[in-house]
This record gives sequence, structure tokens and C-alpha cells, in this order.
Amino acid sequence: MTAGSPFSPNRSERREFWIAMIFISPWVLGIIAFTLYPIFMSLYYSLTEYKVIADPEFTGLGNYINLFKDKVFIKSLGNTLYIVCFGVPLTLLSALSVSVLLNSKELRRFAFFRVAFFLPTLVPLIINCILWIWLLNSENGLINSLFRLFRIKGPSWLGSPARAKPALIPMMIWGCGGTIIIFLAGLQDIPEALYESASLEGAGFLRRCRFIKRSTPSATFCRRRSLLRKVLLLASKNT
Repeated sequence: MTAGSPFSPNRSERREFWIAMIFISPWVLGIIAFTLYPIFMSLYYSLTEYKVIADPEFTGLGNYINLFKDKVFIKSLGNTLYIVCFGVPLTLLSALSVSVLLNSKELRRFAFFRVAFFLPTLVPLIINCILWIWLLNSENGLINSLFRLFRIKGPSWLGSPARAKPALIPMMIWGCGGTIIIFLAGLQDIPEALYESASLEGAGFLRRCRFIKRSTPSATFCRRRSLLRKVLLLASKNT
């Protein structure tokens, strides 16, 4: 790039870039040391026979072949597939539905509801597990106690494999506050003028959700991708 080009960063921009690099360097080092390095070492050890007290011996794909012969592993894959196919879509759908409600004119000015839906994500995982074990307890759990008020015998939620997996889905929905905030941020990025124009054209609530809220985040993503490209371009000029 020639000197004086409009894309050439000036001295102030270079200084800001290196200051930013200094501030994010602890995070980058943490990612390398505690995420990337363990991932690559786990991949390496999975291709070896490692007994800790002796040097690892390379075995190729032998460990993976034996893994797929394990019935417990196959069962765990089925359980994971169940959660991915049913739990994840229901959680995302619930988060999106709640974020749409929180973005409505009636509830937008009440911060209490946003805080209330986000609070479960701040509860430690162990406390969440204890709470849901109590809720789903077949003898004195809250859910079965409510069933008994209507003279209905509640099932053993966690005592049966057929019911234990569906019982995990409400736990996932309970902790989707972070996803709600992400969806809500995207919805609030939509200009209010679009809603008003759609209302004047006679579009109902469902049509506004279908067309406006589906198309506008894509345009927002394109704008943010363009901004990211400019940031990467600036970074490449300073390296």
C-alpha cells in the first residue's frame, strides 16, 4: 500500500491497535494455554496407548475402533442425539419466544422481566441440579405435589430412562437466559420504523415476526461482517 493511501492507518490508529492487543493478550494466552493446547494434546493422546508412567505408544485409530464397539458409548451417542434433536430446538424456540415478548412495547420498559429471565443463568450448576432433583422428586417433589392436588399420581421422573431424558429439557429451557439476551439484542437492533410501516400496511403480529425479524438480522450480520473485515484489514496493516 502506497504512502498517503486512505486505507493506510495513521500513527494514532497503530497506537490504539497495539494497546488493544496488549489488553486482549491475557485472553489470547488463556485460550492458547487452557483451550487450544488441551484440544490438540487430547487428539494426540487419543491416537496412542498412554499409561502415564510410560511413554505413549502410537496406535492409530485403534482407540476409535474399540470405542464404536462399546455399547455404552453407542447409548451415550443416542442420548446426545436426543438432546440435540429435541432439547436444543425447544430451548432456542423458547428463548426466541420470550425475547419477542420482552421486546414488545408493553414489556420493553420493564427491566424486571429481563432480569427475572436472566437470573437462572447466574445460579451455579450444582445448585441448579439440586433444585431440579427436588422439583422432580417422585415422593415430595413440587411437580408431583401439584399433581396430587388434582388426585393425579405423578410419575418417577428421574427413576425411568424413558422419562429422565425429557425431564432434562425443562432444565435446559430454565437456563436459556443468555440466549434470550442475545436474541433480544438482535431484535432491538431492528428500527422501529419498520414495525410502524408494517402496521400501516396491515401486517399482523405473526407477519411482522416472519418477515421483519427474519430478514433484518441477516442485514445486521452483513453489516457486522463488513465491520469485522475492516478490523482484520487494519490488523494486517499493523503486523
